[in-house]
Amino acid sequence: MILHGAAAWTYPLSARKSRLLNSNQRKFLFNITGAYSTTPTAALQVIEGIIPLHIKAEQEAVYVRTARLRKTSNYNNINFNPNNYEDGTTSTKFHPAIFQLEDRISLKRQFLPVPGLNIYTDGSKIEDKTGSAFCLMGEDITKYEWMAQLSPFNTVFQAEFLAIQEACLWASKTNQQIKVWSDSESSLHSIASIDTKRPIAQQTQEILLKSTNIKLGWTSETAVMKRRTY
Repeated sequence: MILHGAAAWTYPLSARKSRLLNSNQRKFLFNITGAYSTTPTAALQVIEGIIPLHIKAEQEAVYVRTARLRKTSNYNNINFNPNNYEDGTTSTKFHPAIFQLEDRISLKRQFLPVPGLNIYTDGSKIEDKTGSAFCLMGEDITKYEWMAQLSPFNTVFQAEFLAIQEACLWASKTNQQIKVWSDSESSLHSIASIDTKRPIAQQTQEILLKSTNIKLGWTSETAVMKRRTY
């Protein structure tokens, strides 16, 4: 409770407030460790692996300002721009009556390419490099390729999701029946759920509802680009 409303009174945190927070935390650390009263506060924090309260307060303030208030923040000389982070929604976007994707998203653990066009998506993160890609295959011939390099802070999940969304967006511009394949089961589950709160999932759902020529499928081993350079 001591950090309640930290975003309002912590940013920026003065030296006086830091000392006060450390003083309050020190009392609890003694109760937890049973250490001598002469033990330094920093030593107690290290022994118990507990983050100093003033650092936790600053982290909480930066998180609230960036993720909720959508304001640029700075912590430890690192700038946090809200535009670089996904803004979660608080409600579902579609009415159940129009949400008809059950027959178009297959989560069965099998890989059965459909006749015609198939799109294979992939996302990966190697060291500090994150990338998304998809390729369009027809009659065992690569007809189109797309790839993008993401921020090092992006996760594999985000990369996989972006590849699916971009594949669906590309497929929506054609009149041909296309099956989009992904090895990200969690991404497909999110798209298949009407209760998803992820903006990128809702955007993909909107593409699918408008473009009935697209189906999604899960595969354990996605066909990837012969040359994948992010």
